[in-house]
Amino acid sequence: MDAGGAFRQAGNWKENYVSGGSFRLAPPQPDHLRALPRELLTPEAGAWAVDLDIERSINHSQYENVRHRWRLPRRLRVTDAFCRDYTLLQPHGRQVSPRTSKAGFLTMFAAGDEPLPSIKLPTDKEAIRTALQNGRDWRPLQQPENVQLRRPEQLCYAAERSDAGQHFYGVYQMFGSLPMARSMVLHQFWRKQFARLGATERRADIRHERVIRQIQRRLANGPLDLSEAPQREALANLVLQEADAERMTTPNLRWSGLASDFEEFVDRHMGEHPRGVLEPRNEEEERSLLRDELRRSVQRACELGVLHQGYELRCPQCLHRNWIAIGDLRPNVHCQVCHHPNVAPVDRPWQFRLNGFLREALQRHGVGPLLWVLARYHKAFRSTSLWFEGPLNIYADLNSYHQRQPTGDVDLTIVMDGKVTMCEAKASARGLDKPRKTAELFAKLRPDVALLAVMEAPSAPLQAKFDEFSAVLAGSGIEPKLWTLDEAADFEDAPWF
Repeated sequence: MDAGGAFRQAGNWKENYVSGGSFRLAPPQPDHLRALPRELLTPEAGAWAVDLDIERSINHSQYENVRHRWRLPRRLRVTDAFCRDYTLLQPHGRQVSPRTSKAGFLTMFAAGDEPLPSIKLPTDKEAIRTALQNGRDWRPLQQPENVQLRRPEQLCYAAERSDAGQHFYGVYQMFGSLPMARSMVLHQFWRKQFARLGATERRADIRHERVIRQIQRRLANGPLDLSEAPQREALANLVLQEADAERMTTPNLRWSGLASDFEEFVDRHMGEHPRGVLEPRNEEEERSLLRDELRRSVQRACELGVLHQGYELRCPQCLHRNWIAIGDLRPNVHCQVCHHPNVAPVDRPWQFRLNGFLREALQRHGVGPLLWVLARYHKAFRSTSLWFEGPLNIYADLNSYHQRQPTGDVDLTIVMDGKVTMCEAKASARGLDKPRKTAELFAKLRPDVALLAVMEAPSAPLQAKFDEFSAVLAGSGIEPKLWTLDEAADFEDAPWF
């Protein structure tokens, strides 16, 4: 805490250690008041600002000796999430509002010997939703006569996590940290394995292209005429077959397959990074260490619940494919359908299934591009404050909220060192279908930076969409940015996890 203003001195900072979700502090006083006898410290002595430098309980720093702190943005009024208006020198004093200082501290006002009001430590979600829903908390200094005093209009009526937002939060909680998520979701070896298990942000594009190829093969004998019932039925059957195959398939990975793929991965890496004469390589020892690294990575994935370890056993009686998790293994295991007893295997390598929630999040809810954007921030920037919230549905008014029809959505809201970035993150330019509408929503919500992030190489169609996006934001004070994929920089490609 610092008793700021004209009397600010470095020695005025005072450390306090608190625990729990809220706290109250006794603020320091300016030096000239410290010299006064306590009986002379009256309300007439005035009030002063106190800056609070609050350490975050969730630390996203990639360095162990750096602790992230709350740095509040000026573009989003998040102070209500910490403390609402309160009265100095109760019960008859003046009502004051917390503020955000130029440096991003939470600024409170103190007077006399009173402690500060209770201060809450919000979650990132609570802070961002409060800022969007409560809007600007400044009140006019002068109000025209006969006009009722009203709070300024909020940025939106409501902001709630979308389905994608709930999946993003679940995936983040599963991994536990940004470095852990980055070490798997954005590692070339694991990306290949996840793709084999059906979990890739490009899944929709791959399925789209596959269906188009199948339609083209069906149309080899002539054009498709949807006015004819046989043609419509053929097209419907083709789409249903693809959907059934997608829904009913639960692929597995065998340990032998993982180990074989990893050997190829190591071979390629060693071929691309030969050692020089001055640093000779004991290749067999290095390979042994890397095999241990793979084992540890798979074990860690199983501990986190990313992978499920066990066996798929096909019942000889009813042909049902039973998944027997490692915790359910016994000398005799029974079919989950017909209850026929089967002897547990002794000569088969372990099999692994991907967590179904993670598969759906990466495949259908666009969580991969969100983690890619956050990984870029986490890896490239040296900040003392980084906090964020995933996909939010934005409701402009009460009517849209009651009808559950969002006005728009924000894929990511990132606050780094007090600067607000709102992001639209997509796997491909094909998913970026309404750049103008996205820009109009960002112009209303007023971040510092409006970011379009697309996980593919730059292209002319993508640049055209960004130009349309930027044109809407011209003159708004919001900086438009475009991020595209750089595989060499964005994906880990070394055989270490």
